[in-house]
Amino acid sequence: MAFGDAFDERDSARFFVLNHCQRPLVYINLIHIIMPQEFLIVEEKNKIHKIKISDIAYVVCEDYVLTITKTDNSQLYCCKSLNSLENELPKKDFFRVSRNALVNLNAVVTFCKRPCPRIIMKNDKEIAVSRRNVNDFVEKYTLL
Repeated sequence: MAFGDAFDERDSARFFVLNHCQRPLVYINLIHIIMPQEFLIVEEKNKIHKIKISDIAYVVCEDYVLTITKTDNSQLYCCKSLNSLENELPKKDFFRVSRNALVNLNAVVTFCKRPCPRIIMKNDKEIAVSRRNVNDFVEKYTLL
């Protein structure tokens, strides 16, 4: 493939950095940048669920069990750390509001600053925002 050639479907997940001789210097796999992950695989007891990331409203961790609540109010339970799940989800859409909660910014309806910082989700669920994360949340939520 020469510099400037159009990428076809087979090359969409690859990118070549070329030197002046048109030879590849470095091969970089950009599959997650070009084709962002759309699904999340969740193991629940003896079942494996494939759910759309955009369907996740929020995730709450209690007693080492994650409760994933979808936009249709259905819930999935799995034993996984909130940190590992946070790393699997897109940073532009999800925000860690406290040590035990992660929300989809697209599912947030209202942010209440007082008397205690909290957000109201589309399903009318209220989730507390830690005082330490209030400013970061406001900044990210208003940029959305």
